[in-house]
Amino acid sequence: MQIRILSQQDVRQAISMKEAIASMREAFAELAKGHAHAPLRSVIKVNAEDASLFMPGFLSGNKQLGVKIVSAFPSNKARQIPAIHGVVILIDAETGLPKALMDASYLTALRTGAVSGLATDLLAAKEASVAAIIGAGVQARTQLEAVCAVRNIKEVRIYSRTHESAQALVDSIRDQAGFPHIIKICSTVSEACESADVICAATPATEPLVEFEHLKLSVHINAVGSHNYTMREIDESILKQALIVVDQKAAAIAEAGEIIHAIKNGSIQESDLVELGSLVNSVKFTRDFTKPSLFKSVGLSIQDVSVAEKVLSLSEQKGLGSMIDL
Repeated sequence: MQIRILSQQDVRQAISMKEAIASMREAFAELAKGHAHAPLRSVIKVNAEDASLFMPGFLSGNKQLGVKIVSAFPSNKARQIPAIHGVVILIDAETGLPKALMDASYLTALRTGAVSGLATDLLAAKEASVAAIIGAGVQARTQLEAVCAVRNIKEVRIYSRTHESAQALVDSIRDQAGFPHIIKICSTVSEACESADVICAATPATEPLVEFEHLKLSVHINAVGSHNYTMREIDESILKQALIVVDQKAAAIAEAGEIIHAIKNGSIQESDLVELGSLVNSVKFTRDFTKPSLFKSVGLSIQDVSVAEKVLSLSEQKGLGSMIDL
């Protein structure tokens, strides 16, 4: 039995953002049809600060089966090695044999950006031209790349807690194909968000950063940073007003800090949440641009499995990776 091994560089070479967004469209359409099994992630605590996360997923319609394993070990800083490592294992849904093992670090950023790209395509104004990126970490670049893949973004405004991080992001995208020529570093969140058509928040904030008073009414927001009840990027004042779209209701209610707090405080109800897949499959949905739209994502295993399957297919076509015997 042979298995294909794909490095981070192989994954980067294999797939484009537009191909990843198309993969997300297919995955969420399958989820809405009831053809997907995406249990909540299992967390194994190794000690007080280190943990490994296990995220299995199955798309029965496409026969895509796999699991992502991510280890978050902050203690690695003392060892002078990265804190986060991950792999995706793809399994043949007919035989149960493993067929691919690939690095998950870039793939995770890619699929997180791609699902925001899908949400932006469904919810942002067609004429959207100004984007705001809140945060300048690993996710920031793929968030912007995805938004630019579906809208003609002419200007981007970047806010980060540190100017150095913002400048590093600017340096990485300046004069790069697919990114806007007008790039501004902002000193405040409000400066970045003012009159923006699309906002992407990708931070570890525990107190809301984006507030309603900062926004134009027609804005679309992608919020991907928070993934537990202690984390919040988007103020409750926005949730009270916005169309709230989530990747999956059960996951959002269990893991999205903004959603958990807003429901607990009575600002919104579970029935206010709309799943992304239902919009993908809808032929009647029309966006109301008199109020903001918010896409809140905590990440689902089917995203990893779907994109990984596309990466594998493209890698086979391009001769990427290595085959090893098990």
